[in-house]
Amino acid sequence: MFLYIDFECLAFPTLSWMRWRDSMPIVSIFFGIVIRLYHGDHNPPHFHATYGEFEAIVEIKSGKIIEGKLPPKAIKLVEEWRKKNLSELNSAW
Repeated sequence: MFLYIDFECLAFPTLSWMRWRDSMPIVSIFFGIVIRLYHGDHNPPHFHATYGEFEAIVEIKSGKIIEGKLPPKAIKLVEEWRKKNLSELNSAW
C-alpha cells in the first residue's frame, strides 16, 4: 500500500527541472528513500527513487534503472519495494 503525502516541497527556484521533480507526488518513503510517481509521465512506465544525493528513474515492469544511479544497498531496497507494490504501481501509472 502506498503512503500518499499531499504537500508542496521546497525547490531551488532557478532550477525548473528540480521544481518539476519536487512537485511529483510522493508515493512512499522508507529507509531514507523517497519514491515519486507522476501518472502518465513519458514511457516506459517508471517511478523516481531518491536517496540522499542519488536519484534514479526505475522502470516499473523490469526494475531496470533507466537513468541515474543509486548505491547498491538502496537498489536492493527499491527492488524489494517495487516487487511488493507492482500491482499498485501499474494501476497508478
